[in-house]
Amino acid sequence: MSWIKAVSHVCSHWRKVALAAPNLWSNIPIHNPSWAIEMVRRSNTVPLIINYQDLAQWSYNSRPYSTLAEILRSHMSRIKSLTFYPQATSLHCLLSTGTDEWIVDQLIPLLCQPALIMEHLTLELPQASDNTLYLTLPYIPDNLVLMAPRLQYLRLKSFALTWSSDRIDLRNLRFLEISGLTEKMMPSTAQLLAILRQMSRLEILKISNRSTVYESPSVPQNTAPINLAYLKRIDLSDGLAKSTSLLTHIVFSKNVNKITLHSQDFQGPPDLSAQTLGAKIDDATEGSIVKLEFGSVIRCWKSKDTTQIPSKDASPVIEIGSFSTEASRIGARESFLRSLRLHHLISLVVMGATLGLARDTWLMFGNLPHLEDLHVNSYIHLTDESDLLKVLQRGLANAPDTPPLRPSFVALRRMTISQWSLNYVLHDAELGFVQVMQLLIYIFKLRNQAELPLEFLRLDDCRGVHGEEVDELREIIEDVEWDGNRGNRDVVEELDSEWN
Repeated sequence: MSWIKAVSHVCSHWRKVALAAPNLWSNIPIHNPSWAIEMVRRSNTVPLIINYQDLAQWSYNSRPYSTLAEILRSHMSRIKSLTFYPQATSLHCLLSTGTDEWIVDQLIPLLCQPALIMEHLTLELPQASDNTLYLTLPYIPDNLVLMAPRLQYLRLKSFALTWSSDRIDLRNLRFLEISGLTEKMMPSTAQLLAILRQMSRLEILKISNRSTVYESPSVPQNTAPINLAYLKRIDLSDGLAKSTSLLTHIVFSKNVNKITLHSQDFQGPPDLSAQTLGAKIDDATEGSIVKLEFGSVIRCWKSKDTTQIPSKDASPVIEIGSFSTEASRIGARESFLRSLRLHHLISLVVMGATLGLARDTWLMFGNLPHLEDLHVNSYIHLTDESDLLKVLQRGLANAPDTPPLRPSFVALRRMTISQWSLNYVLHDAELGFVQVMQLLIYIFKLRNQAELPLEFLRLDDCRGVHGEEVDELREIIEDVEWDGNRGNRDVVEELDSEWN
C-alpha cells in the first residue's frame, strides 16, 4: 500500500488525478479492511483483483473475513481475479480459529454466485501433516466453475470438486493445478481424462497427489485419446502407473517445453510403466535428447541442434524424480533409461547415488555413437565403479582366440571424474586386483593405441591422487585438470582395509 502515499500525497493535483483513475484502485489486498472497502469504492466499475492472504492472525469473525464476504456478496460480477490463501502455519491453527466453519458457511456459497468476468481463481489452504484433517473440509459445488464461464486459471490446493465432468464447464481453461488432496478427494484417472477432454486450450497442467499408495489406474479400454494442442508444461506428482496412464491418453503438440514427473508410489509393478513413460514423454517434446543427467532426479535436455551441448543455464525439458535411487525402483529406472531415444546424446552426467547402474545400461551408453562428454560423480568416495571401467576397457584389449569386440565410447573426448577414491584396489574376477588410478592410466593408453584418444580429463575432489600419476596422465591426454586435492589418505587407507 506504500504506493498510495507516493501517488496521492505528492500534491493536490496528483491526488485529484489518482482519485479520477479507477484502475489504480482495482488491485485490492484485504489485510487492511478499511482501505479495502475504500479501494472498492474508488475503483468505480472496473474489474477487481482481490487478494486475500496473510490472515493467520485473525479469527473467522474478524473484520478481514467479513470484509471479504461483503466484497464477494456485493461485487462478484466485477471480480476478474480472486486469490484466497490464509497463510496459517498449519492446518491445526487454521481449524482452531473456526476458519473451516467460515469456509463452509460463507465463503463457498458466495463463490457460487455468477462471476461472469472471472478469469483467475486460486483457493488454497496450508497442508496438514495429518491427512484426516482434510476430511473436515468440504467439496466445492461443481456449479462454482459453471458460474465463471471465462475462467482461464484455476488453482485448487486442499479444495476439491466432485469431478463430475457432465456438471463442470472448463472449456476456456489455460492453467489447471490440483494439489494437497487425499487419495479419496483426488479425481480418478478416468475423471481427470474426462475433465481434460473439455480443455482443448489448456497450456499448463499440474497435478500433485499426496498419497504413496500404489494404485492401478482404471480407465475404460475404449477411451479415445485427448488432443491438447496448446499444452506447454506438465507437472505430475503421483503414482508411476497413474502418471503413465494419464500421459498415454494425451496427444501432445510440439509446444510442450517442460515435463516434470515425481513418482510417489514405491510398490506395484513399475518397470513396464517406466518404459512406456520414457517413450511417451520423449515423443511429446520437440528435438533430440542431447544431454542426460541422472542422480536423485533424471533430467533430459532436448534440442534440434544435435552438435552442441546445452549451456549450463539451459533448463531441462524433461525432469523425472523420486524413482531413480530407491532400491525397489532400480528396475523402473533402468527401463526408463533404455526406453529413451539417445542416439544423438552428446553429454552424460551420472551423479553418485546412481552408480549402481547395471552393466547392460553402461554398455548401452558405451554403444552410443555421438557421446563425447562424460561426467561421473561418485558418492562420498564409496562407490564401486568397476562396471563402468569394464565398459571403458571393452574391445581395447581382446584376448587371443576370442572374437574381437567393438570398443565402447568411440566418440568420447572429454571426461570428468569427481569424488572417486583413485587409490582404491578393485577385487574383481574380470579386472583382477588393480588400483583404480592404474587401471584408468592403462585404459587411456589403450584408447590412444586404438586411435580413440581422450582430449580432456578433469580430476575433481578425488582421493588418493599422486602428482606423478597426474604427470603420467598428461603424457597420454592432451589436457588434464587436477584440483590438487590428494584427499585424506589415512581415511582412504582405513576404508580400503575395511573393504579388503
